[in-house]
Amino acid sequence: YDRDTVFMKNLFRKKIEYLRAHPRVDIAYLLIGLALFATITLLNVTHASIWFDEAFTAYISQFSFGEIARYTATDVHPPVYYWLVKLWSMMFGTSELAFRSLSIIFGAGVITAATLLARRFFGRLVAGVTLLFLVLSPMLIRYSDEARMYTLAAFIILIATYVLVKANETSKRWQWVVYGLLVGLGMWTHYFTALAWLAHWGWRALVIRKTTKK
Repeated sequence: YDRDTVFMKNLFRKKIEYLRAHPRVDIAYLLIGLALFATITLLNVTHASIWFDEAFTAYISQFSFGEIARYTATDVHPPVYYWLVKLWSMMFGTSELAFRSLSIIFGAGVITAATLLARRFFGRLVAGVTLLFLVLSPMLIRYSDEARMYTLAAFIILIATYVLVKANETSKRWQWVVYGLLVGLGMWTHYFTALAWLAHWGWRALVIRKTTKK
């Protein structure tokens, strides 16, 4: 038992040392993870029939960009995602695969952004675990196979989170401007992104409070 334990510890240590010596391996792992995610989602993307909310997405994307803005003004969801779906359908058609594949792309964006965030702030090991969990996440797979705005909203939040942290570190005005634009884009994608912005500003308030005490 002790021999096996020592062997596993040495093997794990060697793997960690190899990863530290070869940072480009992270890119290979990310690409493999994205390929696996794409395979899983594409195999399931047309299994379920279009349901009511997706049918609304397909319906409203038939209108002009101005009409989409006007109709969504009285809806519970803002227009950005529908504009993107309209552009997407103009290029790739109006099949179930065409409508839902846009969410798969944003789902891949979520995985990439979250993995890079984890690597930037918590290290390579945490980034690897994050990648594994997201690639195999039933919830992310489910919403990536749906013609709705949820993966887009998550992607915007993750990018905005990174920009906020960088802006807090460097205090560069253009980064705060970009963050503000992402907040606006998020609100025009899904109103519940406001919860993420509240969390951001709560964190920012704590940072300012700690800085003031020093």
